[in-house]
Parts: sequence; C-alpha cells; structure tokens
Amino acid sequence: MVIFILILQTFLLSAEHGDLHERILKVSDEIITTPDSTYLYFKRGQLFYQNENYGMSLADFLQAENMGFKNYNHQL
Repeated sequence: MVIFILILQTFLLSAEHGDLHERILKVSDEIITTPDSTYLYFKRGQLFYQNENYGMSLADFLQAENMGFKNYNHQL
C-alpha cells in the first residue's frame, strides 16, 4: 500500500510540473508577441517559481521590475 501511495504521489507531482511547463511555454509565446508586457514577465516568473526554477523566476521578476512593473506581492 505504501508503495502504491508513493507511486501515485510521484505521478501527480510529475503531472503538475508538466502542466506548469505547458503554462510556462504559453506565457513565453505571449511574451514573444507582446515583449513590452511587464505583467507577462511577472506571470512567467511566478510559474518558474512554482516549478522550482528559481534562477529563471528571479530573472523574470527582475525583468518585470526593470521594465516598471510594480507589484508588492512579490517583494518579501
């Protein structure tokens, strides 16, 4: 039973990260068509963070901030 639960958890986590990957790709495509959207960089930064890709997350947060995005929820 324990092995079944571990396999199920692994499957659900990989599916969750797969969904995040697809969402990251979608926002990346949106950035290509609208490169001046600070919100899209912030949004992708949040997705990278959820996907535990902290370097890319920070890069997008800094890009959004450098472009003038002001959202105090991401300032911890």
